[in-house]
Amino acid sequence: ESRVGRAYILREVRRLGAVIGGEKSNHLYFSELWGFDDAVYATLKMLEILSKTGKKLSEIVENIPVYPSTPIMVFDCPDEIKKIVVDRIAERLSSEGLEISRLDGVKAYFKDGWILIRPSNTMPQIKMSAEAVTEKRLKEIVEYGKRLIVETVKSLE
Repeated sequence: ESRVGRAYILREVRRLGAVIGGEKSNHLYFSELWGFDDAVYATLKMLEILSKTGKKLSEIVENIPVYPSTPIMVFDCPDEIKKIVVDRIAERLSSEGLEISRLDGVKAYFKDGWILIRPSNTMPQIKMSAEAVTEKRLKEIVEYGKRLIVETVKSLE
């Protein structure tokens, strides 16, 4: 895992000696391109894999698990309190017995999904994304996260 953003991902790619790094925004950073992301290059790499394996793309992707996830959701939050908001949410998630990571905001792990709540690096906003094993569970996690953010922001304004 890495913080969100090209610079953080590239740092991890270099540290790990990884061939590729990526983020939810569909940017793929290739170490052999000095960390640049290039859609044409990504396409050529996929064609190379197809050529070497002799498989169809559908055969390759059918073995990759797919979990329902959200796009990045945005909530307005004054710059002065966004770090405090995330800290308070982290305290609450931890007090509820959830395993959390503070690498980038707060990420809470459920047995069947996760939620990431973090302050925007560039805007007066809190950003949230989530993933779960089913659509139903994703909806529950998202509603929980929305409620946490809205209640915490209101309590500090």
